Amino acid sequence: MYASGLTYLRGENPIFGTWTRDRGGGGPYLTEIDSSLFDWPWLTENLSFLRETLSVDYIIRKLGQAAEALSGCPGASVVRQVAEDAPSRRDVIELRIGDLLDNLGRPHLSKDDWE
Repeated sequence: MYASGLTYLRGENPIFGTWTRDRGGGGPYLTEIDSSLFDWPWLTENLSFLRETLSVDYIIRKLGQAAEALSGCPGASVVRQVAEDAPSRRDVIELRIGDLLDNLGRPHLSKDDWE
């Protein structure tokens, strides 16, 4: 689910659908909610680990593994769609990873929203 937030632009994510006032939806918007630590940036050690681990190839590989592991489960077609879409969205994933890592290194109030 989090990897889909790096793969799709706002309103495109097939897992979450478009946000509506009545039903919620949208997300995950990793720089707007899930990565906020009040006014403190992430620890340098944690950012270093994430910079070494998180890459476009890592995301694509993990999405493929998720699609395979969930192949017999309800919603498997959506997971498969995300995994199939990811390779053609390498540029989006790369930009989003860079933005996420930059934002995690800044205090909350100076983060850039993904619009």
